[in-house]
Amino acid sequence: MLATQVEKYTDVVAIVPARHRAASNHLNNLKGQRKNNKERNTKMRGLLATITMAKMLLILFGLMIIHQDVVDAARAAGAVGTANAVVTMNNTCAYYVGYIANPENCQGWGLCEGGILKATGNCGKGMLYDSRKGICNYASKVQCNTSPADVCANTADDTFIADPTSCSKYCFCSNKALIGCKSCNNNQLFNPSQSQCVNSYACPVNSNCRLVPNNQFVGLPGKNCGKYLRCLDGSGTLGTCPNGLFFNGISGKCQNTNPCGATTITPSALPPDTAMCKTSYSAAKGGLQYFPDSDTCFGYYTCENQQGIGVWRPCQYTFQFDSVSKVCVQSTQTKCTHNRCANINLKFVTDTSSPQCTKYFVCNNGQQSTKSVACPADFPHFDEVNQACSKTNPSYPICN
Repeated sequence: MLATQVEKYTDVVAIVPARHRAASNHLNNLKGQRKNNKERNTKMRGLLATITMAKMLLILFGLMIIHQDVVDAARAAGAVGTANAVVTMNNTCAYYVGYIANPENCQGWGLCEGGILKATGNCGKGMLYDSRKGICNYASKVQCNTSPADVCANTADDTFIADPTSCSKYCFCSNKALIGCKSCNNNQLFNPSQSQCVNSYACPVNSNCRLVPNNQFVGLPGKNCGKYLRCLDGSGTLGTCPNGLFFNGISGKCQNTNPCGATTITPSALPPDTAMCKTSYSAAKGGLQYFPDSDTCFGYYTCENQQGIGVWRPCQYTFQFDSVSKVCVQSTQTKCTHNRCANINLKFVTDTSSPQCTKYFVCNNGQQSTKSVACPADFPHFDEVNQACSKTNPSYPICN
């Protein structure tokens, strides 16, 4: 009897370790599977990251080619935006009155009065100009984005960003540092929310609100002249004055008369220049280069290389091309001896060949008069912004 019980007990004792070993083995198998799954997931994430990085580098170095026929179709439909019309302090002052930011200096500010940049200055030590509040503020409370390097210092790693100085350029940031920049192909614009070049995008670099404080109003050129933008965080919402009034960006107020009443001729494109790039392009400088045309005040040619063909482009409405800075600027900022009445909304324009702006031309349907008119002796200087002769010489570059 005792022997039988001992045998049963021995069998039970033998079974328990066996079951324990089976459970332990099952647990180890589960741990192994979990480890393998984790390793596979890690490898998959690494592979996806590698693919993403490769895609970024492909885009960055221009190896992803967008078909020209798609861009041509979009351009024909009017969907391609303007890549080169970057807003400057002078440009902004043409449609705004008050203080603005300096896009080239984190501490800098400017004062717009009478359609021109009246004054500039810098915030004190440890302070930066807060473009959203319109004040000098502590550096720790201001995010300054005057350059791609500034943006990279304040953005997530391994990210594409828009170049804050150009709608058509984008850059790659890694470890809070700028890795490199690239231009979109075929005059496309970079959309940072999609991280890709697109045919149509409301780029804030081109917005008159970029340098203007929040909840301020800035005027508009072209077809929207007489309307305004209400600014918020560098972009704006289109608005109109009540009761049929017109917004005057120079005064910052609504008024009865339309400040853009003059009739203008829509600029027509000039043909490509086959010799421009060969004779003017600098191979040592490289990159996309800009050259004034010899027929208009508002047009210019672009060359991608010395073997290319010069493509003609117009400045945005009311702007003229400055052959020195190679950018489109307010008409009072650059001297031009061609027809200054084209691509502008003025009834009178300064004769820039006259000393200290003593003469002006009359505009008729976008064409300036054959001969200029001299201001009277008691008001000897023509003020193009205020459209009248004045006693004092305006401080515009065209009058110097």
